[in-house]
Amino acid sequence: MGSRRVLIGIAAAWWLTVALAALEPLPSAGAAGDASDWLVACHRRGGELEGPFTSDYRYELISFPLEVAVPQWRIDRHLAHGDVRPGDEVVDVRPHEGAVYELDAYCRPVGSHEPNLPSGDEPWFVACHRTATGYRAISFLLEVAIPQWRIDEHLAHGDRYPGDVDPATGVRLDWKCELPSTTGYTVRSLGTFDGFESLALGINDLGQVVGSSDSGQGWLWDEEDGFLDLGSLGGHWTRGTAINASGQVVGESEIASDVYHAFIWDRAGGMHDLGTLGGAQSLAHDINDLGWVVGEADTATGERHAVLWTPDGGIEDLGTLGGTTSAAHGVNDLGQVVGSSLTVDGMSRPFLWEAGTGMRDLGTLGGEDPVTGGASDINNAGQVVGSSVTTAGVGHAFLWEPGTGMLDLGALGPGASRAAAIDERGQVTGATAVATPGVGSAGFVWERATGMVLLEPAGTATSAPADINEQGQIVGDRPVPVSGLSLATLWEPVAP
Repeated sequence: MGSRRVLIGIAAAWWLTVALAALEPLPSAGAAGDASDWLVACHRRGGELEGPFTSDYRYELISFPLEVAVPQWRIDRHLAHGDVRPGDEVVDVRPHEGAVYELDAYCRPVGSHEPNLPSGDEPWFVACHRTATGYRAISFLLEVAIPQWRIDEHLAHGDRYPGDVDPATGVRLDWKCELPSTTGYTVRSLGTFDGFESLALGINDLGQVVGSSDSGQGWLWDEEDGFLDLGSLGGHWTRGTAINASGQVVGESEIASDVYHAFIWDRAGGMHDLGTLGGAQSLAHDINDLGWVVGEADTATGERHAVLWTPDGGIEDLGTLGGTTSAAHGVNDLGQVVGSSLTVDGMSRPFLWEAGTGMRDLGTLGGEDPVTGGASDINNAGQVVGSSVTTAGVGHAFLWEPGTGMLDLGALGPGASRAAAIDERGQVTGATAVATPGVGSAGFVWERATGMVLLEPAGTATSAPADINEQGQIVGDRPVPVSGLSLATLWEPVAP
């Protein structure tokens, strides 16, 4: 490894300061892709070839620094110029006029061994810098050689190349300098909507994701269109919290300074205010496939209650378990609603609400406090997940089932866990404390057959899953390499 040459510099002036959110694998040949795919590109040179670094080829390897997504207009300019990516096929005049070539990783025709760079064997334009909790990707640009003593310094620190084996785990680092999941999930950063941190909160069965940006923008993301701004109710802040199979999005949006109302949004009609119970504010947390929305709203007397909005019935107050505050967090297609409520003595408990019977206390794991107890989601089988306090006074994720009651799902470290969502197969996702120093919590998936397992190797990164769909895709947020920015993240199960 020490024989490999590290190269640094600026490869092409026209890209200025554009940057990249994550190191993603190159797509199949000929695909245009989007901003998340561009770490390196093959820049098409016009006219006669110039410069000492391009040999006889009409494409030169260029590199983008990391962290902030390359805007689509910049990629469109690259494509219009004739730029492609390693792995793409091109028609060129050298060495045989009209021949079709596939470009290799160095933007040379496959099979060529002449350098397309200043010098050296392989450019170390991406390296994996060892940190206290794993690795982060660092990017060296091209052209000017870094001295060997600097490479040796990186090696002595424990840095590696993408593709190298991490000696601590025996797992090979991927091209994002992350340790691929040993639990059958790949990790993909969705990037950033506007250069700020992003948070993914909901996903439907089509893989459409909703969330928000730290700048206050609510968004919808899908594979075809990328990020779409949801707009607002007149203020400067919006958050998308859930999306159903029809693409209806719910969340909350500012209507005036620090005053927020629940909304429902679709592509045809845009955003609509769902109103309140006579008070100032409301929030929407979930929507089912019938268009029923649940959340919380202020009453005219200043209390905040769990509410249900239906297309025909409008807003309905679901009441409380005796206290002054409640909130609904999940609704299934049968109209069953779950959430949290204060009791008459001020303790927080999970509840199940059904039409005709009202709100039911689901109990605890043996302890209670004014904050922790609550239900977050319910599937069509009536299985409920959330968090509750144990007899040891620690909040743990739970699964509640009709007829059997509440099951403690445990934790994978000394501390708390919480369950965020459950799918129709009974898979549960959430976050758990881990034993790794410096990692506050890590995402998990729980199944009855396997128990609680991490979505990523222990110690990789702090993460917070928020939702799961019927394909087992999970969304949430986690910090990305280099910047440490917390970005919307998609965990996808690997096909067996």
